[in-house]
Amino acid sequence: MLVQEALGLFVTQLEADGRSPHTIGQYRRHVGALIAWAGPGRALAGIGHEDVARFLSAPAARTRPDGGIKKAASMNAMRSSVGQFFRYAHEAGWIPSNPTRLIRRAITGRPLPRALADGEGARLLAAITDPRDHALFTLLLGTGIRIGSALGLDCRRFLKSAEKRCASQRSAAATSPSRALALN
Repeated sequence: MLVQEALGLFVTQLEADGRSPHTIGQYRRHVGALIAWAGPGRALAGIGHEDVARFLSAPAARTRPDGGIKKAASMNAMRSSVGQFFRYAHEAGWIPSNPTRLIRRAITGRPLPRALADGEGARLLAAITDPRDHALFTLLLGTGIRIGSALGLDCRRFLKSAEKRCASQRSAAATSPSRALALN
């Protein structure tokens, strides 16, 4: 079986498994890059672990379309896509062993939280006309609270008393306790 044929069958399996179109597109692009590098007429069984390692080290895999070098997280996504493809091919019985079995993911740090640049928060608040939304975004920007927690706040007690706390309400099914948010 040619590697190009195997990709078509792999995509069909991904669709049958209910994978999102975005995920399928990413797998198709990543495995397609391997196919373009190895040659579309290449036999699937003719690709060994050395070939996969050479591909993942080659500019065809490591370079972005703009010419820059891909980050470790992007390369991990490619490793995962190629790995899933060859795991599927091995489990389907098309190849005797998985040539990605020796490939390891790069160690990456946790991504930094995305934040607004100076002045963007003020511009965002200035653009909000609804008083409820303005209060909500002021709370989000000022405290870093998650949107779900902010929407679950019960501030009725605060509004009726001088107590400067809002309780985060939890559903009966929630396993973690309620939290209090100080409003000073």
